[in-house]
Amino acid sequence: MDFQDFETCKKCSRRGKCKNACKNFINSEQQVEIDRGFWLSGLRVDMARQVEGDRKTEEFNQMRNNLLNKINIEQTIQYATEENGFREAKVIQKTENFIAIRRENSRYVSVINFLDIYTRDVAVTNY
Repeated sequence: MDFQDFETCKKCSRRGKCKNACKNFINSEQQVEIDRGFWLSGLRVDMARQVEGDRKTEEFNQMRNNLLNKINIEQTIQYATEENGFREAKVIQKTENFIAIRRENSRYVSVINFLDIYTRDVAVTNY
């Protein structure tokens, strides 16, 4: 917000030197406009971002904990990706961050990251 456009700033002796609202705005007509358009909106945006971030973190943790509880080592899972479609693999390791799997007749280990599951890049279909 450019404060130089306000009538109070145009009459101020410090015009051009300050970059924020000053004591001249107290009891001025523009104070309500500043409150609505600048100070409170910034606070609302910060609070909304924090609430949204907390909610997303809680959803991610709940999804991860559910999968960790349901999936066991040596269990066969079905998963899907956009590139490869549906596949089956055996779980060989699970940690707080990923699930390590090995497909049948393959000696290579693949990793399914929980963040990929949360962003829906990988879908575990039988859970």
